[in-house]
Amino acid sequence: MNLSKIMQDLDIADVSLFDHWITDKKEYLQGLRSELEEETLQMEYWQKLVNLSASQKVICSSRTAQ
Repeated sequence: MNLSKIMQDLDIADVSLFDHWITDKKEYLQGLRSELEEETLQMEYWQKLVNLSASQKVICSSRTAQ
């Protein structure tokens, strides 16, 4: 089966549609990457807050022990 036949079967009139699909997919994947980067930053921030809270508890308990 050749590309012309497949395009005809799928009612695709012009090969430029493939470029459009590729552009759309690229934008979609870049959007996913941005979401993942933001989620990673949020998780890192949360971990830093947890670490800060633990450090503050250690400092408070060492001050009361003196």
